[in-house]
Amino acid sequence: MAVARPYNLIIAVGMSPAVVTETIFEIYYNRERIPASVDVVTTRQGQAFVEALLLGKDRLNPFTGEPFESAKDRWTPFWEDVLERPEPVEIDFHVAQANGVPLDDIRDMGDDTRFANVCYALVEERTRPDENQLVGSIAGGRKTMGAHLMTAFSVYARTNDRLTHILVHDPDLERDREFYYPNPKEHGANWRRMLDLVDIEFPRLRSILSEEQIIQEMKDRAQGLEDLLATLTPHALSARDVERVMLELESGSARLVLYGTEGQLAQCALTPLTAATLAVFAEQRAQTVDAVPATSMYAPDAHQARRSSVQKQRSAIAALCGSDAFKPWTSANDVSKAISAYHRRLQDTPLTERLLDIEGLSSDPRSYDWHGQAPNLQIAATYPDANNWPFDVLGKPIKL
Repeated sequence: MAVARPYNLIIAVGMSPAVVTETIFEIYYNRERIPASVDVVTTRQGQAFVEALLLGKDRLNPFTGEPFESAKDRWTPFWEDVLERPEPVEIDFHVAQANGVPLDDIRDMGDDTRFANVCYALVEERTRPDENQLVGSIAGGRKTMGAHLMTAFSVYARTNDRLTHILVHDPDLERDREFYYPNPKEHGANWRRMLDLVDIEFPRLRSILSEEQIIQEMKDRAQGLEDLLATLTPHALSARDVERVMLELESGSARLVLYGTEGQLAQCALTPLTAATLAVFAEQRAQTVDAVPATSMYAPDAHQARRSSVQKQRSAIAALCGSDAFKPWTSANDVSKAISAYHRRLQDTPLTERLLDIEGLSSDPRSYDWHGQAPNLQIAATYPDANNWPFDVLGKPIKL
């Protein structure tokens, strides 16, 4: 076993420190790997159990206030006798805190979020390019601990990182507080078949998130749960989640706000000019069965009436934003530039880009359509002016 390859271990632990040695034992004998580092994610109570029952430190049982009866250093002999190493690696504890005080348990949403933050930050750190293979274990602790550890692996794990769970064959042995790993002297000929290490399959999202630069965005924010959700949620939302689309217009600015059943889902800042482009295309698409040809926006002959209507619509949006009237579109190139500027704004918010993108379908003449169904757009303004409203389909603006 002298050629055992190194790996880093992250393991969730509650009141049963044996899962640490059991997991390391099974990986060593069946995979010929040895931990270069051991990170234990736990609570203040769990840390006391590990330090007393595995490391032999002088700790009081947090439930009784008395010394642990079976406190003993089992860690050093495990490394010397089983792993055949002269010195054990040091266990690093990671305990979430509230107001600078380590958490005793995970009892509410705040505790759960704090613990999640520890998991995500630790897994992100241990999966950087220069780190050893990472093995995670959800064998111990509250189920919420394992849930967050698994989610962190889904987001950050590299292709060779693994997530595991350890099982003891004999139920009586599993309840035995003195059992920390198999021993041929105590457990006979079957000592190598007393444990099962289960590899847990999980969705590996790192490559997808890296391609979209989302991993880097999360690193720029932080690695906590709130930051993770703030970064990922817009990408995870679907157009089906959107019930209402509001174009809100204020002096000199505009924004798109998407609402679902539980409130606001996402918003995207627009300029008055790009807001006008959205409103005009939403109106035109609602009036037609097929895609909207660019010529309908500017052609001076057959579509003179529509061209005049389009300019009135764009001017109405400009007025609600407190802007001067926009220069009329006179060519397909003008329309194309307007759509490109609109696209660049949508790219800041994944959900609006998926739902409201106006796609160019042809080049000569250029036609445009939505990726999906055209949105049911509503308009709100700080000082709405509903007089001579030039839109037939879009409802008159409401007070913002």
